[in-house]
Amino acid sequence: MKSFPCIEDLRQRARRNVPKMFFDYAEAGSYSEETLRANRSDMERIKLRQRVLRDVDQRSTATTILGEKVPVPLALGPIGLGGMMHGDGEIMACRAAQAAGITSSSAAGAYAGLPAVAYWENIFPGAAGGGLTATQAITRAYMQNGPDWITALYDMDTSCSPACSKFGPYAYFAEQYDSLSAISSIGRSNYNGMNVTLRRRFSDGIQFDINYTLAKSEDMGSQVERGSSFSNFSNGGNTGFLINSFDPELNFGRSDFDVRHQVNTNWLAELPFGQGKRYAGGAGGALNALIGDWSIAGLMRLTSGFPFNVANCRSCWATNWNVQGNAMLVDPNRLPETKTVENAVDGRPSPFANATDAITYFRRQLPGESGIRNLFTGDGYFNIDLSLSKAFRVGIADHRLRFRWDVFNVTDTAKFDVAQLTNTPDSTGFGRYNGSLATCDAQAGRCMQFALRYEF
Repeated sequence: MKSFPCIEDLRQRARRNVPKMFFDYAEAGSYSEETLRANRSDMERIKLRQRVLRDVDQRSTATTILGEKVPVPLALGPIGLGGMMHGDGEIMACRAAQAAGITSSSAAGAYAGLPAVAYWENIFPGAAGGGLTATQAITRAYMQNGPDWITALYDMDTSCSPACSKFGPYAYFAEQYDSLSAISSIGRSNYNGMNVTLRRRFSDGIQFDINYTLAKSEDMGSQVERGSSFSNFSNGGNTGFLINSFDPELNFGRSDFDVRHQVNTNWLAELPFGQGKRYAGGAGGALNALIGDWSIAGLMRLTSGFPFNVANCRSCWATNWNVQGNAMLVDPNRLPETKTVENAVDGRPSPFANATDAITYFRRQLPGESGIRNLFTGDGYFNIDLSLSKAFRVGIADHRLRFRWDVFNVTDTAKFDVAQLTNTPDSTGFGRYNGSLATCDAQAGRCMQFALRYEF
């Protein structure tokens, strides 16, 4: 369908294509049409001021309806009359709403055109009724529960609503429990890595190690599937357990602990001043006490980013009861840009270049889907610790009094924790970091300590 510059153009197209009795029904109001005229008058008084040469990168049509985030301020009501305009009007409206992320709650008539699916007709024959086939009635039940799709099957299997299967209740869910974690030997993982080390043994007052690791880890799940608790929430998403046990390959992806690059170093250097050193080696006792026996040591760790996810929503189980899974991409070939942006959401940082725009890249799971897994990379870890030491000779053999000043997180660098991320698209503050990777103070600050030690 071609685009229409204004609603009047769309109205005129409808007048030419829709049967008159149906067009008049949609065109007219009730009784004297006073409310219709008042609504039109109110809308016509609203003027949109045109602005040109303005930055529109941050513009968004997203808003909230009854506390739920939606990409556009629209919702479809269950009036069941879309079929007057087109034979598949309600079905087409449902599809369009789903594609746009618009809430849809269609009436029973919307499902009347759905063809029978043998599985539902044969296994749930009792669901048929009210002019609907079993397929149509069950589809309606799923749509009424969406995006919490699995609840429809749960209700059918445990409460016979709209009907149990021909095998009776609890054919899908065990009567003793709703979900059960179990260990299986069926699965796969893959790890490739390379380690490079440059080392200097202690010589001439200097020692250091420089270590670099290049690695990639992939698996179907990075948590242990045992016990009674589903501790699968990791890296800002539901990645620990298999979401669809019938298709475990859907979960294969980067491990929760996958870090592509890691560099760590340690070093110790005795400064070359004072007695026995390269410079001022013949210094007297007083001068040596000032310039001699100094040393500096340190540690440094730098990693690339940790993976994170976007969850399906706050409370919606599409495929697996008790394990939600993650969101799906609207376009599998398009990812929102990621980079750490300070003061991005509610005055806090975000891993998304534009968190408001990023939310439009995702949709909720459909039944059978598992969601994305560790496609995004957030902050990594960076830290430098230094220690400055000075020894004073006390004149007794090799006895010394050593003073040490240690500084942790010298650069006072804060790196943010992907495990503390508001990652549910229907939550206020989506895309907001809520915590940092801990350093010396269990937060992200700089710490210092002083020590005095007698050595002999």
